[in-house]
Amino acid sequence: CSVSPHIQNVCKNMLVDTEWLDTVYFPNNLKRLRNSFGNVKNILGDLNIRIVEPSAGLFCWIDFSAYLKKQDKASEIDLFTKFFEEGKVYIVPGSEFGCTQPGWFRIIFTVNEELLKEGLHRIRNILFSK
Repeated sequence: CSVSPHIQNVCKNMLVDTEWLDTVYFPNNLKRLRNSFGNVKNILGDLNIRIVEPSAGLFCWIDFSAYLKKQDKASEIDLFTKFFEEGKVYIVPGSEFGCTQPGWFRIIFTVNEELLKEGLHRIRNILFSK
């Protein structure tokens, strides 16, 4: 699959316009990232969890170890399965990224705001239904 010359030219023109990038694109993108992460903190922040604020990127790490039955990978996968099957929310357990401490999950927060909020409320509901 290749990118058409027209699209390549549009992208080139956007990327060489450093004034637009610096005054419009980057400030708006950073604002959206901060707002999205703010939703994570606002909705899940009062739980007994640790949320690692991202320094850059599209996701954050959240420690749900307080909600595991046991502090092991099997319990982490059980919680993942509960999020997925009961809440219809897919967040990836840290063990899938090589994390050795059970209970860490990666949440991608750069999705539609209403979908993000709905997913976070579903996570809350799962944790409170324990």
